[in-house]
This record gives sequence, structure tokens and C-alpha cells, in this order.
Amino acid sequence: MELEETLFILVHDGWHGAWAWEGVINWIQERGGTALALNLPGHGSLYRPEETAGDYTLAGYAAAVAAFGRAAKKPDQNMVLVGHGMAGPIMQLAAEELAGELVKLIFVGAYVLDNGETIAEQMPTEMAQFFQQLAESRPDKRIALDLLEEYWRFNVINDDLKRASEVLARLIPEPSGPLFEPITLQTDQPPISCSYLSFNEDLSLPSGSFHPRMAGKLGHHRHMTINAGHEGILTKPREVAEALIFLGLN
Repeated sequence: MELEETLFILVHDGWHGAWAWEGVINWIQERGGTALALNLPGHGSLYRPEETAGDYTLAGYAAAVAAFGRAAKKPDQNMVLVGHGMAGPIMQLAAEELAGELVKLIFVGAYVLDNGETIAEQMPTEMAQFFQQLAESRPDKRIALDLLEEYWRFNVINDDLKRASEVLARLIPEPSGPLFEPITLQTDQPPISCSYLSFNEDLSLPSGSFHPRMAGKLGHHRHMTINAGHEGILTKPREVAEALIFLGLN
């Protein structure tokens, strides 16, 4: 498989939008590849303050990803689906919709769920309960970062504190529904080849939560790691792009 024949579809983490992948896209294009990012419903330019968390589901997100990928892919391209953070379960569902149209999944510091699990269950109990309290405190049932700013600065973008305020200003309140929604999978493991890119300075969850614990649910997979915090796609875009190219082609 050649880079010129490969299309990378990039799915952002919670609170983010397609903008989070801009640096990675630029580096992939610099190498001669093609990468596109989408805004999940209710995120980025699709954020609608009047909509409530009940308007969003994992299946709805996955359908949006599948439709975006199908519309973007040219007949001679190999499609690789990439997801960061909370996009992991969305990719698992989208891969089932795109069976036969994808060649690979790459999870980037991403959640991976077994059938019937929720994203919230992969978090420390205190964190999940606090997220639920924050959601219940708002009529739209979204999780705002007002009371999480210090945690986010020192545990999520901890490898580039200078950019924290700039990035934080672009994050939106996250719909809570998909975080507490049990996933419904048709198969125990994704139907295609998987890779996992982890960040060894990721402090957003306890050590080992992403890799090897959640990554291990993928079964056999290729693994790479780079020196970055959870927001590595923003703070180390070149390194992430190089890793995605390697994992996508091998």
C-alpha cells in the first residue's frame, strides 16, 4: 500500500472539532498523503448551544463518520480510519458500517470498549461521577470544562502548557449521553486490521488505562508510542503524522 493511494479519515476527541487535526493534516499532506477531518454532530462548526445531549448517540456519530468516509473516498483509494480519545468507540461502530470499505483502524490514545461497556466505565469512578454531576447541573446535559480547567491543563495538555489557554478557548461543552451509553457491537473485535498509537506522557487517565488495558481489547494489533500528553495531536502533530503514516501503510 502506497501513501499516495491512502486516505486518512480523522475523528476528533470529545470537546474538540475537526480543527484539532489541522497540524497533523498539514504534515501528512507535506509527505504527499491525503487526510481529512470531520466535525462530529454538535461539535466544531456544528455546535448548536440550543441542542441538548439527548440529540446525540454513539450510533449517530458513527453514521456521520461512515457517510463522511464514503463521500470522501475515491475509487482508487485505501481508507484508513483514525480516532482520538473518545472517538475510539465511534470508530468501532463505524468500522462495522464500513466493512469491506476500510483497510485499517488506528486508535490514538483512544478508548476501546467491549460490547455493552460505556466510556464512563473506563474512567476512575470519581471522574465518571463528577462528569455526571456536571451534566446534570445544566439543562442541555452537556459537560462544560469550567470546573475542569486545572485538571485539563495539567493532565491533558500537560506537555505544552503554553498552548493551554488557546486550545481551551476552542473546546465546547460535551454532550454527556454518548459517554454513558452502552455500546452495541456486532462482533467482539473490529473486523479489520488495527493499530494503536499511545502517548507515554498521557496523564488524563491512570497509567496503563489506554495501553495496554483498552488497546488489549483489540486483540492482535501493532503498537507505537510517542513522547506526548493526551493532546499529542495538537502538541506533537509532526510525530503523530509520521506515526499514522507508518501504521497506516504497514
